Amino acid sequence: MAHGCARNANHRARRATQRSRRVKDARSSKMLNADRQTGAGNGLFAKKALDASDVLFTVPASALMNTLTLGPHYPQSRMLSCTQIICLHLMLHRGEPSSDPHFGPYLAVLPRDFNFHPFSWLWSRRHACETEDQRMLLDSLPPGIHFRLSRMMELYRKDWKAVKKYLVC
Repeated sequence: MAHGCARNANHRARRATQRSRRVKDARSSKMLNADRQTGAGNGLFAKKALDASDVLFTVPASALMNTLTLGPHYPQSRMLSCTQIICLHLMLHRGEPSSDPHFGPYLAVLPRDFNFHPFSWLWSRRHACETEDQRMLLDSLPPGIHFRLSRMMELYRKDWKAVKKYLVC
């Protein structure tokens, strides 16, 4: 039994070394190219075939938008959920250009209009401002999708209420 555990540990160590080597290789060989491709637009494109386990890039924890990175900017942010604090931050810094010195470049590439999303169609219906196209699209959705959208609307209202309460405090 101990022999099997040692063999598994050796196997895991070998795989970790191989992964680490692949990460190093991916960074040093520049496996990706930022480019504009006809028919594909702007993006990252592989210069060669990649393995499913190849690490293409890493994002430092300080660059992630979450409660750990946003919390210090908002007093009493513990009263907000992760979704609520991110929504609050997006709402406050969505101008062009963004007033956020850290996440501004990321915020600048986010869409400003969500009229293509079924949630916005339901929001328009509930606020008596839906267009004929939105009505037809919303009515054509399967009942299960309509149910999920309604549930999402309930969560949205709860989150918006919490954010408004936070802003008043």
